[in-house]
Amino acid sequence: MNVVVVCFGFESSNLRKQPWRYVHELVTTLPEEGVELTVITDVERPETAGIDIRTVEKILGATGPTTGVLTAIQREDPDVVVSLIGSTNFVRPSTVASATDKPTVGIFAGPLYSLSEILNVGLCELYRNHPYLAVHLAGSLAPDWAIRTRSAAFSHIITLTAENKTRLRSAGVDTPISAIPPGIDEFDLRRPTRPDIDAVRADLNPEGVPMILYFTSPLTLRGTDTLVKAFARVRRTHPCKLVVLSRQDDGGLTRDERYIQQLATEHSVGHSFDLVPRNLSPEGVKTYLTAADIVALPFKIVQASVPISILEAMSMGKPVVSTKTAGIPELVDDERQLVEPADLSSLTQALDSLVSRDDLRERIGVRNRDRMQGYQRWDDARAQFRGLLEEYA
Repeated sequence: MNVVVVCFGFESSNLRKQPWRYVHELVTTLPEEGVELTVITDVERPETAGIDIRTVEKILGATGPTTGVLTAIQREDPDVVVSLIGSTNFVRPSTVASATDKPTVGIFAGPLYSLSEILNVGLCELYRNHPYLAVHLAGSLAPDWAIRTRSAAFSHIITLTAENKTRLRSAGVDTPISAIPPGIDEFDLRRPTRPDIDAVRADLNPEGVPMILYFTSPLTLRGTDTLVKAFARVRRTHPCKLVVLSRQDDGGLTRDERYIQQLATEHSVGHSFDLVPRNLSPEGVKTYLTAADIVALPFKIVQASVPISILEAMSMGKPVVSTKTAGIPELVDDERQLVEPADLSSLTQALDSLVSRDDLRERIGVRNRDRMQGYQRWDDARAQFRGLLEEYA
């Protein structure tokens, strides 16, 4: 079987982030299984060992896939094409599926938001982070007929959540759709060593008060500003610590990191707030997660419908406070850990209940780890994906 995967930004620095992590996990073992695999991407040095890469200048133009992409697909002459798609594909006249004569499976990794959900982030956020919101705003304005028409060209569509599948069906899409959630593996469940955990705790939290951890990108679009404000309210009545483990790809503090530091100072909690601007290894991230008492990921919206960070935190047996957006409720499945996006009051209440009660933190953390023990593995997701490809080869 010959498979071509079309995926923008497919390079090593992205492969721990969504949606590239999802695509990479699904396709990485295909060559070992005898599949002839080629990935077409738009980066010059993808550095992805074991995968045959073809680089084109650009994946999508204003009207759809570029000539370079279509020519590259034609040269490979695949049995099946797999294309990473997002909501902007619904507003372009052409898709990879409609522009080729090959069976095409679309991986729809991003959430399909309504206009009201986008506007709920607030005018300041729309101004501050409009480059990140533009794609979701465009998708929210796509009429149902456009979603139906563009989807009809695909042989099959994969979503990461049942929520996205439901939204596509609500738009009238009758193309076959399979919800294949991201998985975890045994590494995600393996806890770090006690000396490493103790070293992080001694460094960040020598007082031994309940420690709240946020990790991954510091964008305020992910709720970091709301988190600092909620923490300041909780801190008035309960001793606690907030640590932001900010994923850094480049040196120097970002605009958002400086902003949340300033917020902490303005709300008089600078002495109880630490920003750690490091791009840690997966093992290093797990050490910080295990050292924390509570993980807070209060996304206003998410770029991909399933944040892997939530699965990582739950795997370490931590209570996770997140938001009712995209597919997050499918992961968390516990109202005590879910709040409304950009809602300062509900976030404050959820954090307060966990900071003030050791027993509640323990019970929820054990429940989360138990849930992850039985959660889908990446091997299960790969098997579903491979079986789907074979239907069309």
